[in-house]
Amino acid sequence: MIVGIFKLPYEPKASKNHMYGYTKAGRKFIHPQARAWRKELSNRIQDWRSNNSITLLPGHKVSIVVTCHFPPRGGRRGRKPDAPNFIDLTIDAVKDGLGIDDNSFDCHAINGDSDPGEGYIVCQVEL
Repeated sequence: MIVGIFKLPYEPKASKNHMYGYTKAGRKFIHPQARAWRKELSNRIQDWRSNNSITLLPGHKVSIVVTCHFPPRGGRRGRKPDAPNFIDLTIDAVKDGLGIDDNSFDCHAINGDSDPGEGYIVCQVEL
């Protein structure tokens, strides 16, 4: 089994509740902050795959564990963010980084301990 662990700063716009915006014409778009977060994770996974000479076949089983360490301040109305809301963008980033379809992914989201700083998200990828 090959394991990669990737730590990124907490980005509220990476949550599925906040990653989309709408133009005046009503077209849906992904916020630039969410797009940049996805690209950063994807690039790190591509580098990891390249540096470790990892070859994947179609249908290869991939396990993803996302652990979110949110900052102590609550979200709107004092609610704490929820880890499963970060799965969608993480799956897309892993799919892009590995270059395979995400239909063979097994995903889990965990609310980790609160981070006294700005928060961070850890993505563990097991192949």
